[in-house]
Parts: sequence; structure tokens; C-alpha cells
Amino acid sequence: MLWDDFRENYGFRYLLTDRLNQDCLENLFSVIRGKGGHRFNSSPQEFRAALRQTMVDAALIQSKSQNCRGDIDAFLFSLDQVPSLGANAAVDSRLRRDVPKSLRPLMSVPPESIDLTLEEENVVTYIAGYIAKKIFFLLCYECGLILHTAYCIVDPNNPLHTFLQLKQFNACAHGGLTAPSPRLFST
Repeated sequence: MLWDDFRENYGFRYLLTDRLNQDCLENLFSVIRGKGGHRFNSSPQEFRAALRQTMVDAALIQSKSQNCRGDIDAFLFSLDQVPSLGANAAVDSRLRRDVPKSLRPLMSVPPESIDLTLEEENVVTYIAGYIAKKIFFLLCYECGLILHTAYCIVDPNNPLHTFLQLKQFNACAHGGLTAPSPRLFST
């Protein structure tokens, strides 16, 4: 296919195949296989999740084994460029209705004035979701209602859930990922 394209579209008469290199492609699949637990037969959903995670890792972290100097001054994309329709404002009002009256004073914690980038806010959302899930299932059911509700699933329209979306296997199965309530995130 490559040879046909070169011959028909570019007028090549010969191709030096020793100059072709597929090491970078082999390395990519090796990394993807490593992300999937070195399974030989991963499903398309598992492959997609591993590819997404590899792309995020490659964009945010430079390789420790690179053989050249880093030359990227700025990222070519940022999380705020990912299409989003805005945060779901109805979640907070539903959360207040579902919280027992004895726990409502805990929800009046004033927000901290910390300036975080969108990438940092996504990391905080990921960690807060982990904490909410552990508290909900292991410690205190009523406390968990404040931190995690049935409404706080990964929202594709929320820019704070971009990292969670990239880590989930597909749109239906979140792989145990939990989005924190807006109240938990703000504290």
C-alpha cells in the first residue's frame, strides 16, 4: 500500500526499504501492552483505555530514558481545549436534597482561594473521587452521601471530569471510577 501510494502519487521508481523504521510503532504497542497488564488478547475497550492513558502520559511526562534533550516549550493542547458544554449545575441542588439534615452543617465549608490550573483541578477531582468512594463503601454511609451520590457519575460535559473520561474503559463502564460531589471538590 505504501509503495503503491509512492509510485502512483509521487512518481517513485524504487524504495530503499532499509530506511523505513517501525521501531517507534513497536515501542508504542509495547507501552500499550504494558499498560494493559501484558495481556496477549486485550479487548478493544481495554486497548482504547490503554492508548488514551499512554497519550496522556506522553503529553504530560517526558520519558526518563530519552536520548535527546527536551525541546517542547509549551504543550500543543491543554485540557480546556477539550470540547465541553460546561458543568452540570443541577447536581449540587440534588445533592443538598439527598443529604440527611444532621450532616448539612458539614456542607457549609467555605471554599479555599487557591488558583489551580485545569489540569491540577482534574487531578484533584480524580483523587477526591477515590477518597469519596473509599469513605462511601468502607467507613460511613451517611458521610458518603455528602461526598458521593448516585448523581455524581463521570459527566462528559464537565471539564473537571476530562481526566476521569480518559481513564475509563468506555462510556458505559467506568472501571470503578467515581466523580466526587461538587461540595467535596470545593473543599
